[in-house]
Amino acid sequence: MSIKIKEAVQIALDNVVELFGNQQISGVLLEEVARDERGNFLITVGFERPSTSRATRALGGTLAAIMATDRAYKVVSVAQDDGDIISVKDRFLDKR
Repeated sequence: MSIKIKEAVQIALDNVVELFGNQQISGVLLEEVARDERGNFLITVGFERPSTSRATRALGGTLAAIMATDRAYKVVSVAQDDGDIISVKDRFLDKR
């Protein structure tokens, strides 16, 4: 029996929180949903985590540097037949 899209999304969100929760993530949101050629769900999940960029570190111990975050995106592949996680991969956006 196939899982529904809402189930796949919840599975993806729950797994991202569980896998990356120790990185002080926040603002976990659904970004995109698609299917691959096998019918599995490709769920893009975005979240904020503390910034590790050099520009932010250059600010030193200022409040802005301490509070700075980067948005990260993960594509979670969820099996359409049983809801198992197939993969979790980085998604990089084009910067324009």
